[in-house]
Amino acid sequence: MLDADLAVHERAAELRARHGLRTPDAIHLAVAQRHRCSSLWTNDSRLAPASRDLAVDLMGTTSAR
Repeated sequence: MLDADLAVHERAAELRARHGLRTPDAIHLAVAQRHRCSSLWTNDSRLAPASRDLAVDLMGTTSAR
């Protein structure tokens, strides 16, 4: 488990506004970014453009690039 502090929630709000992500998706991505995770495995291709190369679409053929 990783901490979701105020900075995470602010980043999640920014991701929602900028990329139209749903709240849970934005929070997951913001937590991963805040804690400098090396990847975020997902089956949601909508996270890829917002992730700055962090999200790996397990259902697709490539990473978030």
